[in-house]
Formats: sequence, C-alpha cells, structure tokens
Amino acid sequence: MRLTERDMEDLIVLSPKRYINEDGLKLVARQYRIGKYIFDLLFEDRYKSKLLVEIQKGTLDRNHTYKIQDYRDEYKQNNPTEFIDVMIIANNIPSERKERLSSWGITFIEITESRFLSDPLFVDRNTLLSADQTDIPVIDQSRNIIPNLVEQSNIDSIGGRRNFENIIEWKKWKDESIGDLNMTVGRIKQLTEIFKAYKSFSIPFSHYSQDKMRNSSRRNYEIYPIINAFHKGFFTIENDSIVLKPKYFSLFNIS
Repeated sequence: MRLTERDMEDLIVLSPKRYINEDGLKLVARQYRIGKYIFDLLFEDRYKSKLLVEIQKGTLDRNHTYKIQDYRDEYKQNNPTEFIDVMIIANNIPSERKERLSSWGITFIEITESRFLSDPLFVDRNTLLSADQTDIPVIDQSRNIIPNLVEQSNIDSIGGRRNFENIIEWKKWKDESIGDLNMTVGRIKQLTEIFKAYKSFSIPFSHYSQDKMRNSSRRNYEIYPIINAFHKGFFTIENDSIVLKPKYFSLFNIS
C-alpha cells in the first residue's frame, strides 16, 4: 500500500495521542489559512494553547524546516494574545535539521512510513477517508492531568539537583525565558498543575528525572514551565527543592 501525506494527516487527526503522545489535544482546523500561509493542522491543548503542526512525507527538507517559523510568526501577529507552539512531523529528519530545530526550540517528531502503514485505521480505508474534524474522538478529560509526580519520582535529591543545575544552563531555554519577565497564561496553567501535584509551592529536586528531561522542546510541560519561571525570578533555591516566592502565590490557585 502507498502512503500519502494526506494519509499521515488523517491518521494524526484521528489519533493525536498515538502520534503526538499528548493527552487532551482537540482539533481546531485543517489546512488552516492565515495571511498568505496554509498549514496542515491546528490543535488546542488542555491549557487552551494552540499547537500548529506541519507534516511532510519522506525526508524533512530545508523549505519545511524554515517555513514553520514563518507560520509561527504570522500566527502570533494575527493572534497576539494566544500562546502558540509549532511542531514538525516527518518520516525522516536528518541530524542537521534536528539540531537546527532544537536550537530554535521547535518540537519535531520522526515517524516512519511503516508505522503509519501498520496503523489499523490506515487498513480500514472507510474510517480513514471519513476523517474530518467532526469525527475526532473526544479524549477522556479525566486523563488530561499531569500524573502523580510524587509517586513517579524514583531518583534521589542529589541526582535531581544535578539535573536541575544542568537544565537551567540549557541555552535555548534560557534565552527564550529571560526576555519577558511575565509568564503567559498558558505557562501559568501548566505550572499550576505541577504545584497541585505536589500540593505546595515547593518543587523537589527529585522532580528532574532523566526520563522527564529527554524532551528538550518547549512542549515538555513537566519541566519547561518551571525553568521558564525560574529564569524570570519566580523561585528561590533551597536545600532539596526550589520554592515559589510568596509575592507570586496569587497567580496560582492550587486549592
């Protein structure tokens, strides 16, 4: 069977969790036009932030690598109050393009053709051909929460502190965070969920596990919101945790 770019788009629309690995994504539009640009998919996440997804069959080329930034800039210009992230999905992404996207803080996912072709929804052509935004299965909202981070932590505070000290020096995250001292509404919601998981405004160093740090994009909702706030001066460092400064408590409702 032959896979087309439209097939890839349909399968991602039908099962965003399977391919993007994120709960709570809701399709807003397909082939969305903004200004002179048309991009593939626009999702809204559980924090009401937007995710723009561009898809390329085969190997990611230079054109797609660079135009995703144009899409983001155009969307921001037309929707200045919304938080927007962008993502590229391709069957193969050369290492140099991965490095370039990483340096820009753009999420990329490499998904082989064989994975799409083996999807049961691809085999069922009637299901695939009927895919549109009215058919998208609603993801159970009870799943749209960050897991119990206290129970999941399985590394000691010493190792976690070392990871934290490493991650606050990640240049791309640091550069993205220190320009504006204010946090976006979306980031505040994400950080609120982390505080709720710990039932306090203190985040232990054991939070920074190697597993959580594998995702170096801004869509790492378990780490990036914390680092973003840290570089904006929201936290103080204590022996075994970082603690939110009292003057910022009112921004986060964790009751």
